[in-house]
Amino acid sequence: MNSKLRRLEVVKTAEDLVKDAITLPIDPKTIANDRGILVTAMKSKTAGASGFLMKHGDSFGIGFSTAINNPGFINFTIAHELGHYFLEGHVEQLFSNDSEIHESKSGFVTADICEREADIFAASLLMPEKLFRTALRRAGQGFPAIEAVSQQCVTSITATAIRYAEFADDPVIVLVSHGGMVDFCCLSPAFKEIGDILISR
Repeated sequence: MNSKLRRLEVVKTAEDLVKDAITLPIDPKTIANDRGILVTAMKSKTAGASGFLMKHGDSFGIGFSTAINNPGFINFTIAHELGHYFLEGHVEQLFSNDSEIHESKSGFVTADICEREADIFAASLLMPEKLFRTALRRAGQGFPAIEAVSQQCVTSITATAIRYAEFADDPVIVLVSHGGMVDFCCLSPAFKEIGDILISR
């Protein structure tokens, strides 16, 4: 399956779980609990680890690092681990070595396909397109809109900004840097069009 089709499948898997939701926010803990998945705060033994998917027999649990004190980041972490649980092939791959715990590290930059898919799942679950677009229309434009929707979705500013760029009608670029180095950037479709025009000239 090519990457575009796989992305559509990941998004559909997430949005199907919340297709009956009529308001934001989406509570990933409720989704986990409804499936018998215990969610708990845990101390991480690995630097940078933010979330944990645990498997014992046929039972699953989700942990989030006690170092996280941002409710939006906690929600995204839980939703990310739910991605590993729900997405086809993830459980088999992550627990292929008979381990009982998988650790996920924070951040949006990774070469690991499973981690990227879990991030896409988490964004689609917490900020499903229909409800997110409605929230955007009411919030307006620019960073104040991102802040407002972040509060409404109970998601981090970074995750909300990336989702905002995905659906914004205006040219938008979201750039995240650390220590003077660019970690990653996301371009809105309108911004990409401008780039294509400049390149073609």
